Amino acid sequence: MSGPAEPHSGRSPVALALLLLVYVGLAIAYQRAVPLFEAPDEPSHIQYVAFVNREGRLPHMVGKLDVPGEGMEPPLYYLLQQPLFSAISSYDPMLVEDLDQANRWIYRLADLRVVTDARIRMIGTTQGPGRVLAVDPALDYLRALRWGSLAFGAVTVLLTFEAARRISGSLPFACLGTSLLAFSPQFLFVSSYVNNDVACAALGAATLLLFAVAATRDQVARRDYLWAAALMATALATKLSALPAVTVAGVALFAVDRRPLRERLRDAGFAAALGVVLALPSLWMNWHRFGGALGTSALVQSSDSLEDFEKFGGRRAYFLGVYPFVVFRSYWATFGWLNVLAPDWMYLVFFALCGLGLLGFAIGWRTEREVGHLRYFVLATLLATFAAHLWLNLHIVAVQGRHLFGAAPAVALLLALGIGTLFDGRGFAVGWRTAGVISAGMLGIAAYCLGRLLLPVYG
Repeated sequence: MSGPAEPHSGRSPVALALLLLVYVGLAIAYQRAVPLFEAPDEPSHIQYVAFVNREGRLPHMVGKLDVPGEGMEPPLYYLLQQPLFSAISSYDPMLVEDLDQANRWIYRLADLRVVTDARIRMIGTTQGPGRVLAVDPALDYLRALRWGSLAFGAVTVLLTFEAARRISGSLPFACLGTSLLAFSPQFLFVSSYVNNDVACAALGAATLLLFAVAATRDQVARRDYLWAAALMATALATKLSALPAVTVAGVALFAVDRRPLRERLRDAGFAAALGVVLALPSLWMNWHRFGGALGTSALVQSSDSLEDFEKFGGRRAYFLGVYPFVVFRSYWATFGWLNVLAPDWMYLVFFALCGLGLLGFAIGWRTEREVGHLRYFVLATLLATFAAHLWLNLHIVAVQGRHLFGAAPAVALLLALGIGTLFDGRGFAVGWRTAGVISAGMLGIAAYCLGRLLLPVYG
């Protein structure tokens, strides 16, 4: 099961450095353009970090969540933010209370223009782009926590590039696939504020690289299965929406493993046992905090103050008239609390990009073996992640496209494969012209969103 040749590998460090440099520059610009707390759930994510720092424990659910909104999330992202939070902040006894009040305003969708004595005030309502949170400049130091998200975003870009380069042996393909992710306006936005969705994307990129490494070796090794087990435990401790991508990676390793069935079962069983052991702390913490191994009861409770299906005319009307459109828009380019939209032409461009990519993906289904392995993997990752998202939306209204970011690296390579087939005859045979035009187009759209959407609204 040897991998393809790597004719362009000598220029890979330069190409990767350029992509990372442009991505980081754009993400920093997005980070500075968006005011503190003017991104989905950022007050709650920050409150989680501040709560752990002050209380010395994770938030629980005893009648109500200690941290409204995101208090039901696994803790790893927030624990990794603790050293940075400790470095930037002195003891601030009012911070947790300020953030708690801001979260309760937000999740009640309240109009609180009359409040004038708090360090965080709501001006207007959460309905429409007129709603903003007025934040005391003394709290501006909290912006430093956004660098943690940017670090996860950079790791996602790096791992996606390496996975694409390794499995294809084509530098143009790696640049195209990475650009479709790194210059997506929504990925840049999510990389620019405090949230754990970007950590979920990093886990998706790690599973992609694990598969790429295993699929291009002469044979799958036991350590590949062990890495899959470690990623599974990490996903449980980071964000549940990363679990579908990690699960697909484990199944894919078994599928491409050419060793005798007995050896595969032995290594997969050993890795599964290790995964259970590594996952026990997360499962125990969830049970202790929320009364369930996965904490789904807290997830439902955290959403009980948001819109319900009746607002949209019931579940049928929601899934036919709201869900597909809002998820698509917010996967590519929707900012703020889903209230700053891109112009219609931009969504048409992304729709055309996805349509062309899927068309080429379907046309090139029966290509060489190496491309076939990647095709199955990225498609399975997308379908599994979307199925989990659909299941979630059968229970609560959770329409944000960023909840699909565990599959974002796989989606980028799926589209790159389709574009390569459609315009250059074969998935991995993407030419520099095709890669350059589409990458430049993505970069231009990302810059347009910054200059014509974010800065005018928030500047």
